[in-house]
Amino acid sequence: AKCGSKENIKEGLCEVCYSEEHPSLVNFKDIKVSVCENCGKGVFKNKWAKFNSLKDVITKAVKDGIKGDKKIKVNPIVKKGERKGEVEISVVGSNEEYIIPYEIKYVVCPVCDREDSDYYEGILQLRDVSKEVVNFCMNDVKKHREKAVFFTKVEELKNGVDLYCTSNSYIKNLDRKSVV
Repeated sequence: AKCGSKENIKEGLCEVCYSEEHPSLVNFKDIKVSVCENCGKGVFKNKWAKFNSLKDVITKAVKDGIKGDKKIKVNPIVKKGERKGEVEISVVGSNEEYIIPYEIKYVVCPVCDREDSDYYEGILQLRDVSKEVVNFCMNDVKKHREKAVFFTKVEELKNGVDLYCTSNSYIKNLDRKSVV
């Protein structure tokens, strides 16, 4: 071996010399993640996805950004309220350890952005109906939030209520559902 060691020779190098000349993580992208400040979704491969925690978003971004086929352990060090931090990465089965900086960009996802706007495609006009019918509609629309369907405005009237909805097709399909 190059250093004189006679143990664990690989391509003419001991394990330590080999890892110095062939580090696993030489090429990695800067870790920058976008997270919705309202719902906590993160962007992964240009798509918004639900994650259990900020650590999960960062871990997924790190694993995607690292080149190579070695198994790694990722430990993001997340401090509440901070936009920058570090990720500890260790390569399984070797002594290689890295600390990579990350940056979080807080934005508003398209679903939350639409929910906070005055946008609507149709108005569901409920007249002379029971409170049960109105509650049914309010609860049912919550099941469709991930598809950007919700009421952006609720207007109480003398004889009913107007519900401004982001999806005209949802309103049309709502009449097929039973309240009871």
